[in-house]
Order: sequence, then C-alpha cells, then structure tokens
Amino acid sequence: MTILIPRRAASTQLRFLEFFTLSCVNHAAWIWLLVPMFRGGWLDSHPLVCGFGLIVPVLVSPILFAVVVGRQLQRESMKLFAGRLGFRTIHPVPTAWDYHFNRGKPYWALVTLVDGSRVFGLYGYKSFAGDAPDERDLYLEAVFVPTKSGEWVPVRDSGGIIIKANQITAIEFRKHPEVRYD
Repeated sequence: MTILIPRRAASTQLRFLEFFTLSCVNHAAWIWLLVPMFRGGWLDSHPLVCGFGLIVPVLVSPILFAVVVGRQLQRESMKLFAGRLGFRTIHPVPTAWDYHFNRGKPYWALVTLVDGSRVFGLYGYKSFAGDAPDERDLYLEAVFVPTKSGEWVPVRDSGGIIIKANQITAIEFRKHPEVRYD
C-alpha cells in the first residue's frame, strides 16, 4: 500500500504485527471457503481446484484489499466518513512534502534556495521529488526565467534541474493552467 500512499516509518516488529493482523483479518473473511475445503474432503478429491481456490484468499484478496484501501486513503473518503461519526483522524501521510508530491499534478514551481536566489521551473509529469527522509531532492523537468513583464520563458536547451534538499528553503507552487485541481 506504500506504493499508493506514503507512510510513516515503523519498526520491523511493528510492521510484522501489522501484516500478521491484516493476514488474520483476510483469512477470517475467507473462512467460509477454507473450512469446507479442508474439512469436507475437497482437498483430497479435488486438489487442483483447491489449489486454484487458495489463490484468491492468499494472493488476490490481499492485493485487492490494499488497492481499495490505498485508493480510499488517497481520496480521503475514510477520513470524511470518520469525521461524520465524530472521530478526529491522524493523516496517514507523514509530511507535507509527501502529501503534495504524491498528488501527481503538475505545477509551476518557484524554489527559493539557501543563498536567496530563486529557480523557476515546471514540476510536471516527468519531474521527481525524492521521498527518502534524508534525501528530499527535487528534479524539475524544465527551467524558466522570468522576463521584465513577469512572463516565464523556457531556458533554451534545458534538460531540467536537480536541486538538492539541503539547498531548498521554500517552494511556492502555482497552478498550471491546463490542469484541473479538484
């Protein structure tokens, strides 16, 4: 599920407990299929059917569950549902950096550097923002320079720019005119 939504780091023991618990919940949901299969003699009389039958609770169901839950977390519909019931939730995304860049929308970016200079660029579909906590570097796919009239003009023959995390003071995002922001 971390592919769909970034998560806070956790210890190995905590992750194991989480996976074990989710595995128990998954198998409990499929108990109606598993018990008759093993107790009713199906395993001995229909081993091939049982083998294929086990693929659903062991492989398909956990993947489908992760995709559905991950998608709901992206849409924040679970947070809205819990809020209607009177619960306050903790956002599952650990940082504002992860939250913004996980949205996958292109923006114009004004990056202020440590020395006070600014980089104007396009954070588009070919851009990248590092998600490792100690390496939050940024790749902007196109670099621009502002004209005296305030218009942004692309730098000729630019292949983009990589900005190391320790050089970034702030990033201002401006909506790209060709994209819907819901």
